[in-house]
Amino acid sequence: MVSAGTVTSWTAIRLGRKLPGRLYPVRARELVCTSFTTLTDIGKIRAMPRPSRITGPLLDVSECLLRAREQGGAVHGWTLMKQTKRSGPTVYGVLDRLEDCGWIAGHWEELGPEESRPRRRFYRMTPEGEAGVRVLLEQRRPQVLRNLRNRSPGGVVPGLAPGGAL
Repeated sequence: MVSAGTVTSWTAIRLGRKLPGRLYPVRARELVCTSFTTLTDIGKIRAMPRPSRITGPLLDVSECLLRAREQGGAVHGWTLMKQTKRSGPTVYGVLDRLEDCGWIAGHWEELGPEESRPRRRFYRMTPEGEAGVRVLLEQRRPQVLRNLRNRSPGGVVPGLAPGGAL
């Protein structure tokens, strides 16, 4: 639901003109998941931005990113493609949407001069993204969060000694 004083990004695009008294994003990619507020709304606490569409691939990629965050690491797109069994355009489309909303941060790896392969882009979930993903997974895939809670980062179930003894 759109409140008074807010125009969603798709509305501004469909109208094809700028509306007086509105703020507009600098990059076109930001149009996907931001809303434009009046100048009087600046300084008010706003809800965390959310991806424009919640799809199966978005949930799959988010789950992998959450697992990587709990293990303290970042993952690159190829790893996500293998883990989710999704195509490259699908995974990278989801990564773009999540990065535009501020739920993940991407960075390029540094290569030494002796390495002759292309650089990889690594993605790490932000704290805001972790909170948003947990809400989404709780609503759509609660069994995933239960499985994550039952495992420690090393893959050992808490409370069990090695070999399964209590």
